[in-house]
Amino acid sequence: MNETIVILGGAGFLGRAIGGCLRSGGKRVLCADVRPPEGADILFLMTDVLHLGDVKNACESADIVVNCTGQVTSPLTSSLRVNSVGTINIARACRDLSKKLVHFSSVAVYGTADVVDEYSPLNPETAYAACKSAAELILQELVAPSFLTIFRTSNLYGPGQQRGVIAYLLRSAASQERLCFNNDGTLTRFYLHSLDCAEAVERFIGIGTPPGIFNLAGASSKSIRQIIALVEKIAGIRFEADFASLPPHENIRELSGEKLSRLIGSVSRREIEEYLKFTLGQERKSHE
Repeated sequence: MNETIVILGGAGFLGRAIGGCLRSGGKRVLCADVRPPEGADILFLMTDVLHLGDVKNACESADIVVNCTGQVTSPLTSSLRVNSVGTINIARACRDLSKKLVHFSSVAVYGTADVVDEYSPLNPETAYAACKSAAELILQELVAPSFLTIFRTSNLYGPGQQRGVIAYLLRSAASQERLCFNNDGTLTRFYLHSLDCAEAVERFIGIGTPPGIFNLAGASSKSIRQIIALVEKIAGIRFEADFASLPPHENIRELSGEKLSRLIGSVSRREIEEYLKFTLGQERKSHE
C-alpha cells in the first residue's frame, strides 16, 4: 500500500531520519514543520502545531500522522507550549479526521528505576520529562486507543545531530574545548542510532501500525564518563572536564524493548562505538 505519511516536525533530527527511511521504502512523505528541511527533496507544508488549522490542513491527506515535535525544545516555555497546546491540537486534528497517530515520547517519563517496561509507572524527574508525560496523558484522553501509538525512545544519536551529549563530545573533540556537565558524570542513558529508530518505524508501519505503547530501546547503556573515555580512546585525546556534584536523574538500570522486538525484530542494530569511530575518522580526514 502506498500510504501517505505526514511527519509533524519533519525538518528536525528525528523527523528527517524517519522521512528519509520511509521515502526509500516507497512511502509518500509530507514534511510538516515551521521550516523546510535542509537539502532534502521532500514535499513540504509550513505547519505550526500551535495553530489547529495548520495541523488539520497538514493531516487531512494523511493515512498516518507521525508526531516528532517537542523532543528537545529550548527555552522550556516553548517546550511546554508544544507539548501541551501543540499536543491538544494534534489530538483534535487526528480525532476529527480519524487519522492514526504515531507519537514520539521519551523513556525519561519513567524517571529513575531498576527495571522498566511499558507497564512501569511514570515518574518524571525533570521539566522536560514532565512535559512528555503530560503530552502522553493528553493524547490518551483525546485520541481513541485504536488510533494511537506511543513510542518511548531512549537517547537518540546520529548524523546531523546538533544537540545531546554525543554531539557535544564530537564538537569538543574537534575544538579541544573544556567539557562542562551539570551532574557528576554518572548519568547513564540507553543510546539508539537515529537510523535504527527510523527503520523500526518503517517496519512497524509495514505491519499495520498497531496501537499501544512501545519502548524504542537502545541495546546497551553508558554513563557520561564512559562515553568520554570512549571518545578519548578513539580520538587519541584527553579532555579537561568539570562535573557538578549533583547526582544523576532519570537513570534506568534495565530498559525492556521486548514488546516491540516481538513484533518487528531487533531494533538496535548499530553500535555507538562504530558511529564514533566513523565520525571522528571523517573529521580527521577533513583536516588532512
